[in-house]
Amino acid sequence: MNRKLLAIALAVLAAQVCLTGTGQAQDVNFARLESGTNRMHLSMGLDPAVVTTTGYSRVYRFGDRMSLLDADFGIAANAADLGDLRARLGFQSELLRSGGWRLTWRLRAIARRTENSIYEGAGFSADLSSTAGFYTERWFAAGLFGYDRTVIERIDHSDWYKDNFYADAVDGWYEE
Repeated sequence: MNRKLLAIALAVLAAQVCLTGTGQAQDVNFARLESGTNRMHLSMGLDPAVVTTTGYSRVYRFGDRMSLLDADFGIAANAADLGDLRARLGFQSELLRSGGWRLTWRLRAIARRTENSIYEGAGFSADLSSTAGFYTERWFAAGLFGYDRTVIERIDHSDWYKDNFYADAVDGWYEE
């Protein structure tokens, strides 16, 4: 991993621990949320490459349900450049709650960009997901089910690709 990216990741993690006093799991424990609190997160995972993501969310109460407004930004971990990135803006809320059992739903708008020797691409998509599980103050176990749909995408093929593979490749916006 690039040293600059590692330094940024560690700085964000240190800020999270200093500002919130805790580290968290890779998903939200709805049993621990308090209305009006701010949350920062840092994660690393496969999506579809190794991606480092940092983000912010704000907790709100709507009626008797806890909800989050969140935004995050992710880049490929192998090189800290803006050629491969993802930005998300979303809303997540409890749908059902019975004792420790909870069902949540999330809706997010996503912007993605990638660049390689074959093409440059940018796209916009929507993500709808649901998380079901058992939550306590100290731990939780949950499963996530989701659907990500690309709405529109722009592809610009490289000259190298057109010269070596498909001269008639069409650049432009594509709808799914």
